[in-house]
Amino acid sequence: MLLALYDATQFAVEHGQQAIQTGNDKSLIEYRFRAQRLITELMSGVDTEQGELPENVHRLLMFCLMQTSGQTEEEWASAVSILTELKEAFRTIRDQAVQLEKSGSIPALNQNAPAPTLAVG
Repeated sequence: MLLALYDATQFAVEHGQQAIQTGNDKSLIEYRFRAQRLITELMSGVDTEQGELPENVHRLLMFCLMQTSGQTEEEWASAVSILTELKEAFRTIRDQAVQLEKSGSIPALNQNAPAPTLAVG
C-alpha cells in the first residue's frame, strides 16, 4: 500500500512537471493539488517521534511539498527525484522483508494487526 501511494504521488508530480514544460496551467493546478494531497498523506503516516530516520523522511517529504508549490520545472524535478529515491528505498525494505519471512528469519506480518505508521519504530 505504501509503495502504491508513492507511485501515485510520483505520477502526479511527474505530470505536474510535464504541465509546466507544456505551459498547461489547468493541468498544473490539478496535478499540484493531487501531488500535495498525496505528499501530505505520506507525511501523516510518518511518526517523527520514532527517531532520526522518520524525522529525515518527514523533512524530505516537506521539501517535496514546498517544491510542488513552485512554478519551475527544476523544482518539480527535485521532488520527483526525492520521491523516486524514497520509493526505491521502501521497495528494497519490502523485498528484504519478504525474503526474511520466506526464510523464517522473521515472523510473517499479522494481517489482522492495526496498520503501522510509515516510520520505523
